[in-house]
Amino acid sequence: VDNVHTNPAEWRDGKLHITRYTDSHSCQKCPANMCKTDILSLYPTSTPRFYTGDGSNDLCPVLSLCERDTAWPRIGFSLCKKLREREVKCSVREWKNAVAIVERLEELC
Repeated sequence: VDNVHTNPAEWRDGKLHITRYTDSHSCQKCPANMCKTDILSLYPTSTPRFYTGDGSNDLCPVLSLCERDTAWPRIGFSLCKKLREREVKCSVREWKNAVAIVERLEELC
C-alpha cells in the first residue's frame, strides 16, 4: 500500500478526534467530508486502478473508473447490489473476504 486516504484522526485527552479529509468539494453524490472520485483522479488512468468498497458512497468513484480498472464490491453490501443493477465501464469482481483480492493481485504481479 503506497497511500491511504482517510479522515485525519488523533488522540487528545483520552478521546479520538476526527477531522474532515477535505472541507469542501463539488460532488453532490459523495459525503461532505470526502469525494472519493477526486481522490481517484490523483492516480493516472494510464495504469490499471483497483477500487475496493462496500457502501453506497463508493458508487460515485466506481462510476468514474475506466475499462482497464477493476471495482471490487463486497458481497452482501449496498455497493455490490447497486453494481448488479447497472452497467459500468470497469471490470467488477465481487468478493466475500480479502483473500480473493490478494490472490488476484498476486496473479497480476
